[in-house]
Amino acid sequence: MSTVWIINQYLTTPTDGMGARHHNFALKLAERGHKVHLIGASWHHYINEGVDPLPIQEERPHYTVTRLPVRTYPSPHHPGRIANWLLFGWRLRRLPKLIKDVPDTIYYTSPSLFGLPAARRLARRFGARFVVEIRDIWPLTLVELGGKSPSHPLLRWMQRIEDTAYREADAVISNLSNAVEHMTSRGMDPGKFTWIPNGFVKEIFENPEPLSDDFTLPEGKVIFGYAGSMGTANNMEIVLDVAERLRDRDDIAFVLVGRGQSKEALIADARARGLANIHFRDPIKKQQVSSLLARFDVCLICSHATPLYRFGMSFNKLFEYLIAGKPIIYGVDSGGYRPVSTAQAGLTVPPDNVEQFADAVVALAEMSPEQRKEMGRNGHRHALDHYEFTTLTDRLEAVLFPWQGQKEMRS
Repeated sequence: MSTVWIINQYLTTPTDGMGARHHNFALKLAERGHKVHLIGASWHHYINEGVDPLPIQEERPHYTVTRLPVRTYPSPHHPGRIANWLLFGWRLRRLPKLIKDVPDTIYYTSPSLFGLPAARRLARRFGARFVVEIRDIWPLTLVELGGKSPSHPLLRWMQRIEDTAYREADAVISNLSNAVEHMTSRGMDPGKFTWIPNGFVKEIFENPEPLSDDFTLPEGKVIFGYAGSMGTANNMEIVLDVAERLRDRDDIAFVLVGRGQSKEALIADARARGLANIHFRDPIKKQQVSSLLARFDVCLICSHATPLYRFGMSFNKLFEYLIAGKPIIYGVDSGGYRPVSTAQAGLTVPPDNVEQFADAVVALAEMSPEQRKEMGRNGHRHALDHYEFTTLTDRLEAVLFPWQGQKEMRS
């Protein structure tokens, strides 16, 4: 049995947020006999509102959770978020006093980079394998999406941390398929890289929790649905533009389910335009997503055009849509990573192109239900083959504990 510390400042689990990746990896690794400690911050903006204060240490059935105290801040863009990056990195030094199990591997995941030096020092202290996971490429994201100058002192500091991590890590993981191109340009040995996308847990989708009785959807329509965050990057504005273009199609309805910083503005915009064909719903529990998707006819994924996505994207909702067996309109330019086209599971359109997006909506609406189901079946099969967490954990286990496979080969 090997022990791993998984450090994710923005850790959430299904009981306190929408996080799934490291919770699911922890469950699967524990099933294989490994001892898993999840480490996160005591508070951040991804924790569900109304959740009781989270304990500093918590024993779960398959893993333990340790949360390092940080401060609250009023919004994701508040300077307090940056202060928490620094505070969390500083408090990682306390982990040996809080966790008595010596790690064989320390697995640190972004987006925050400021804990990386402390995680690296801990790995050296214990003689542990040091694995770095980059899920958002920072500081490049702040430059290309946020418009920040790469010469800003904070970004230059972040860049040094990132470059050092690539050089000194024993292995580097990303959920972005083409991220290796950026990482090698920053000095990483390409042999360190492993692509492990996000995915889904088969058992959750086979045994979903039903929607509440008061959750309603339009009847007698082809429903084009979205389930997830409604923030700037998600480009829900294009859905409103498409809904306006197709407002005379009484056979089509758009349903947006979730929350996010743009939601209230979207609702106000839809009301101002008089769009009766678009409907907003409150977020649902993770365990209910499969029940929701079963009631959609087509699922939507949108983004703005940005060169940053050339490294690939790994939307959690993509894998949920695929396993749900629903055709997808994929309005994202993710470089050479073209998941919907590869799976023959829907239509891919350029981001920010209202006309082509609307044409795709009409094309799918005018298909027969059987034609849409065939696209959905293609996606379902592709998801089972490539994105189920058992398969993803096979890859992760080989990165975290390579000696395990070597022992098996020798025996």
